[in-house]
Amino acid sequence: MIVVGLYADNTEVDLTSKKLTSLYSILHDVLPRRIGLHILPFFPDAGDGGFAPNDWFAVRDDLGSWDDIQKFSATWNVIVDGIYNHVGIGHRWVNAFYQDPNSYASVLHAYRVNSSSEGPLSPRGHPALTKSIEGYYLWQAFSKVAIDIRLDNEIVQRDIDLQLSKFAEYGIWGVRLDGVAYYCKGPGLQIRHNPGAFALANMVADMVRTNKMHVWAQLDCDADAMGYFADTIRKNIPVNDYSYSAYLAIAMIKESPDILVSHIAKTSRTGKVLVRAPRTHDGILLRSGHLLDSDISILLDFARLNHIEIRIINDLPYELNCSAPFLYQKIAWDHDISTIINFTIAVTGFISGWSYYYFPYIVGFTPEFAYENIDGADPRSLNRQKVPMRHIQLYMDSPQRFKLTHLLSILKMIHKEQNDDFMSILSTSGKLIMAITPNRKYRLIANFSASDSYQIEKNFLEAEVLDSSSCHEYSIGPWGYVILQNF
Repeated sequence: MIVVGLYADNTEVDLTSKKLTSLYSILHDVLPRRIGLHILPFFPDAGDGGFAPNDWFAVRDDLGSWDDIQKFSATWNVIVDGIYNHVGIGHRWVNAFYQDPNSYASVLHAYRVNSSSEGPLSPRGHPALTKSIEGYYLWQAFSKVAIDIRLDNEIVQRDIDLQLSKFAEYGIWGVRLDGVAYYCKGPGLQIRHNPGAFALANMVADMVRTNKMHVWAQLDCDADAMGYFADTIRKNIPVNDYSYSAYLAIAMIKESPDILVSHIAKTSRTGKVLVRAPRTHDGILLRSGHLLDSDISILLDFARLNHIEIRIINDLPYELNCSAPFLYQKIAWDHDISTIINFTIAVTGFISGWSYYYFPYIVGFTPEFAYENIDGADPRSLNRQKVPMRHIQLYMDSPQRFKLTHLLSILKMIHKEQNDDFMSILSTSGKLIMAITPNRKYRLIANFSASDSYQIEKNFLEAEVLDSSSCHEYSIGPWGYVILQNF
């Protein structure tokens, strides 16, 4: 599955039209049909980039309506977020709690404790428990504008099923389950991967499937998450390889794919369908259990040398605070950024069961150069800067648009002929990575060198060239790749 992800208001639009209407017209001319399209939260919200929804059943008025969502679903395989760990502080359950705490404490994670110290620190560095009313403390795992809810509550389960029914009614293809690792919690318990979370995750995934939609879980493929969806029925639910973007960057910094190939080999043994991205809509994460301290040091040293901000949470490096085009321009010297974008998309798409590309990245948008005074404390604020229409228009008029649309179409075709869990067979030779699909029908050769071209044996290239970059006859140039179809 090839997936492009974006916020509904990722682009500047004509104020005379709703944002989803304008967005559709842009994507219609850019993306191949029936690839995955992950539309990040579009509900009325209390903040946190839409991840604190106040209403599960409405589309934000400035964006459009459910009819707009259905129009997207008629063109692409639309994936939306099931945000079931928490609701926004304006949600009706939260309002009801403040009016009658004792009646609604069982809907929210509300506890009568002595202090916030009886709970853990959140993944964003603040106490998870915060003082509320009448002696209650509320659990807020992610932000001050969201309250965690109880998935074992019948009222919550009823509304989840109603929302999923609405998704299905409007043609939604799949649901990404947000914050799965935090589903089960309580004072004195670990905040992530509490054993009770496994059963709750299975319950929600089954509710999605009962509504005849696909499931994707926001989990890492590290050891902590291997207990989720471990049975035969659910084992094909995709999870994320959050360390992939870091290892891809390291391979590019070192101009050697060896470390990336080793990582692919290791994660292929998890038996999970993995979603890989050059960079997610959040950032290049440094907290995955698959990343070694020595690997993280390579990225941190590079970031400090190139004045790239590093997000620190709970005294540990959390992620690189930069856009992917900005990072890759630092890595690839004076190479054209479109060359690097195509290179990373080709490599990622060819070797992954699912591959994910953030829309501002595929159009080459670098917010560091376009905006001033971006909040450096949260990389998502940088990610959510709107792509100016002048940038979109330049992209639409450029050869890159046609090259990238063609590349995505080729990757879509290759994925369609494989199972979602397919894993290319990888090898390396110097600075080259070589991959072949399990049916041996398609091959990829990619050059991780920033300066050297490599000669390829003539008989190796005697196949149909489906897509290439910086490849001339039997030579592949810096950051070049070729995708071949065997006769």
